[in-house]
Amino acid sequence: DDLAYAGSLAKQVTGACAALLVQDGALAVEDPVGAWLTGLPGWAQTVRVRHLLHHTAGLPGTDTVWQRMQRAGEGDWTSDGVITALSTMTDLEHDPGAAYAYSNVGYVCLARILERLSGLSLDHLARARLFEPLEPPGLVAIAPCVEIHDRDARGAQFTEQLRVTGAGLVQP
Repeated sequence: DDLAYAGSLAKQVTGACAALLVQDGALAVEDPVGAWLTGLPGWAQTVRVRHLLHHTAGLPGTDTVWQRMQRAGEGDWTSDGVITALSTMTDLEHDPGAAYAYSNVGYVCLARILERLSGLSLDHLARARLFEPLEPPGLVAIAPCVEIHDRDARGAQFTEQLRVTGAGLVQP
C-alpha cells in the first residue's frame, strides 16, 4: 500500500460536497460566509459561498495567514488556526468577486462551513456522500488542509505523523 499526498485534490472533494449540499437545498451559494463562520470581521458578510468556491473572495493569501498564525504562537497549520488568524484581519486583499486568486484559505473556510452545516468532519461527509456510493478500494481519509505539527505545511513530507493526522488521501 502506498501513501499519496492529495494536496489540492481536497479542493475538488470540498467543492463536490458543497455542490451536493446546494443540490439538497441545505446551502446557498449566496449565503454570506459570516452566516456560517461567526467571529470573523465585517468582510465576512460581503464574502459569499460562491466567492470561496471560485477563488474570488479576496481573502489574504496563505503566506499572510501563516505569518499571522506564527506571530500568534501557532506552530501548526490547522483549520482552527486559519479561522482564528482570519478573525484578526480586518481587510480583504480585494473586493469579493473583483479578482481571481487561488485560495487555500478560502477552501479552509468552505470546508469549515460544510462541517458546521452537515455536523460531520469533511472526511466523513466526503466518505458518506461521495466515496461510499462509488466504493473506491482502499480509500481511508481525506482532509481539507494539512495539519502538520512542528513543520511548515507548504514543504511537508509524508511521515507517520501525517498519516495519523489525516493529511490528504491516505492508504492504510
